[in-house]
Amino acid sequence: MIKACDFLFLLLLPFSLFSLSSPALAGDAKGPEKGTVLVAVIPPDGQPSFFQDKATGKPSGFAVEVMGLVAERAGLQLRYEFVPGWAEIIKRIEQGAADISPGMAVSKDRQQKHLDFTEPIEIAQAVFFVRATIDRLGWKPAGHTVGVIGHSVAAEYLAEKQPDLRLVEYRAFGEGLFDLLAGQVDAFAGPVPIITRLARESGVEDRIMVAGTPILEVRRAIAVRKGNPELRDRLNKAVAEVVGGPAYQRSYEKWYGKPKPFWTPRRIAVAFIALASVFVFVTAMIVWRNRSLAKVNRELQEAVGTIKTLHGILPICASCKKIRDDKGSWHQLEIYIRDHTDAEFTHGLCAECMKKLYPQVVREDEDAG
Repeated sequence: MIKACDFLFLLLLPFSLFSLSSPALAGDAKGPEKGTVLVAVIPPDGQPSFFQDKATGKPSGFAVEVMGLVAERAGLQLRYEFVPGWAEIIKRIEQGAADISPGMAVSKDRQQKHLDFTEPIEIAQAVFFVRATIDRLGWKPAGHTVGVIGHSVAAEYLAEKQPDLRLVEYRAFGEGLFDLLAGQVDAFAGPVPIITRLARESGVEDRIMVAGTPILEVRRAIAVRKGNPELRDRLNKAVAEVVGGPAYQRSYEKWYGKPKPFWTPRRIAVAFIALASVFVFVTAMIVWRNRSLAKVNRELQEAVGTIKTLHGILPICASCKKIRDDKGSWHQLEIYIRDHTDAEFTHGLCAECMKKLYPQVVREDEDAG
């Protein structure tokens, strides 16, 4: 015979199992227990952050790998569901049909009205990509047709801040990128790492370029249903341990490629040419300076030699004081010195010559004094 307590246990057992498996009831007031399974929702075509692998049907991408590292640190398990469109993903988390969405871009509207977010697992600049055939320096977004991911942070921001743009919404980055190359849109707005990776993999990296100023900083984090701070705090602790670590860096390089080193072969060549030009210029200046100094020294030596000649070997008449030059001609002293130096003469009479030549004038001056 079944006792009353056993009957009550059997009656409540299905409800207990339901409460343990339901995303909305997965954690109590103290937070989720270790080993709790969280339902994570992601788009099926958000390469390379998150997508459904066509070969295996399993979730893949950078945000999926980082979420796996975070869940491991937090002692949680994950069950993924693919949901097309961010509006539906947000709706499912709000209604309790899902617990989290890894790698969702944080916006003021989402944070204030719909979800809570952990600290960022990735930060990137959102920019305008244009075709490489246009004038990048003169390009302005105003009045152009711009592709965006539907319901994305970039789409929300541009719709509010630049209403003069004609926005065309896409479900996947690849669709928008190839419509840009086909001329269906004038620009495509999105995060640099994602679009750069897609362009590189598709072999069209040299056909697009960044134009204008950055639109905004995109902060991707783990979205959590509001009213579940215990889960958010638990994930935050794990995020702090994972982001920036060796496994995180390996995953980033795997999905986005290694950051291009600053000293690329082209930049090295340009720097070498610049340094060589500076070296040639400095060498030329040194040579010119040395030659100029040598010329000045020669001129000084010649001037010194000339001065010594004037002082040392000047033949002068003992009577009239004329000077004989190298050709045997005689010249008045002042004329010879004027012709061979920069000196100029002015004439006057000394006191003795005044007495000798003009005695009467001297006596009159003395009497007057």
